[in-house]
Amino acid sequence: MKIKCIPEDFIVEEIVNYQNLIAPKGNMALFKITKKNINTLFAIQKIYNVLHLHKIKPKINFWGLKDKYSLSTQFILIQHNQIQQIIEILSKTNFKNMQVEFISFIKSKISSDHIRGNKFRITIRDIDKRELPEFIENLKKISKISVFLNYYDSQRISIVYYKPSFKNLQELKDFLDGFEYTVKRSKESYTKRFYFTTEREQNIKLAVDFNLQLCKKVIHLVEKLRINTRLRFYHKNNVMVVPILDEGFEKIIYEIRNRNYQGRTLTCSIDQFKYEISDDELSSNRVKIVLEFVLGRGCFATVLVKHLIPLKMYSHVGQKWETIQIFGN
Repeated sequence: MKIKCIPEDFIVEEIVNYQNLIAPKGNMALFKITKKNINTLFAIQKIYNVLHLHKIKPKINFWGLKDKYSLSTQFILIQHNQIQQIIEILSKTNFKNMQVEFISFIKSKISSDHIRGNKFRITIRDIDKRELPEFIENLKKISKISVFLNYYDSQRISIVYYKPSFKNLQELKDFLDGFEYTVKRSKESYTKRFYFTTEREQNIKLAVDFNLQLCKKVIHLVEKLRINTRLRFYHKNNVMVVPILDEGFEKIIYEIRNRNYQGRTLTCSIDQFKYEISDDELSSNRVKIVLEFVLGRGCFATVLVKHLIPLKMYSHVGQKWETIQIFGN
């Protein structure tokens, strides 16, 4: 099983309700950037560099960090008293692996309330046909439930820690209670110019704390509700506990669906979910699954994919998790 084999395997489109903010003119302009295999910060830096050549230092706002290994579309708001000149400069500039399109003038700044979320089209490739029945079963279940656990994924969290093997649930609980880790340093020097990256370590710690609390909540409910299930513990640059998609998962979701921690909901809703299964043209004798869905702002599509992975894998996926059998009482 593989994702992100090519940029077109991970397509993200940001959804913004800006129509009621359109103005005939002004000093703020909305642009849409479409980029391939570059992250959001690097894309913004490229725009800054072009405008700085013309001695223009604008204010640029954006509302999310899209995956580097993807084909993504998102909006940015540029504010400057020479906005017309900026529009002309950017329309004439050929950016490598990126397009910048002027959308309209805006009469006021866009807030988080205007960001509906993101539309995704994700291709899971190199699936062994023996895995397909469980994949299909999980797809049907998640389509019915339309909710998954709202963990931060490794796009936000980048940590290292010692991971022991767990023989039982108590060992996992003890490990989470005494969880110690180190934040990985950013290798990208250009991120220093963005104000929120100066708080990168603190933001990662907050995200880790959220994930830990959600892990503990899931385990608590498994014990409280006496659920027979299996828990998958993900440990690649991150920490999350994901139950397999069974009746126990539905009970857990029911208990925490409307709850939040740190102002972030513990679950994420899925809209417009659909999927197609066909032969994988990049891998002989393998199949692929193409997922399409819409998630709210701040939800990670890669976490949804983690919920869908079969319990028993035949294809190579790398050792990114450990599975623990839980027997209810």
